[in-house]
This record gives sequence, C-alpha cells and structure tokens, in this order.
Amino acid sequence: MICTSLSCNLLYLFEKRCKIRGRVFDTRGRVFFTRGRVFFTRRRVFDTRGRVFFTRGRVFDTRGRVFDTRGRVFNTRE
Repeated sequence: MICTSLSCNLLYLFEKRCKIRGRVFDTRGRVFFTRGRVFFTRRRVFDTRGRVFFTRGRVFDTRGRVFDTRGRVFNTRE
C-alpha cells in the first residue's frame, strides 16, 4: 500500500528532473525524500530511518516502541 504509492511517485520524480543532490521534493504529490528519510504527507506517512509514523490510523512505531492512540494502547518494550 505505502510502498507502491511511494515507489510510483519517486519513479515519477526521477524521470522528471526533480532530483536535487540526492534530495527529492515533489510538492504536488507531497513526497519528500531526503537521503533515506521519507515523508509522504498525502496519506500521512513519515519514515525517518526506522522510525515509522502513520498518523491516519494514529500508530507510531519508534524502534520497537509502539503507540496506538486510537485504541489507546502503549507498548514500550518493558
């Protein structure tokens, strides 16, 4: 789901002269790729080197610590 949309947008970017020194910005599709950090704001997905924030479902996964605020579940690797 996420990978397909993001891959399509990034492929579009690389074909269309939007690559700036390894950093890719596509403001129409709202895709920001800055050296391994991925921001896809249309579906509100933030992946910053292993830390995943998916704000539509309100799930935050920060290296093994999971916060699911919709069901109010906090699992912090005790």
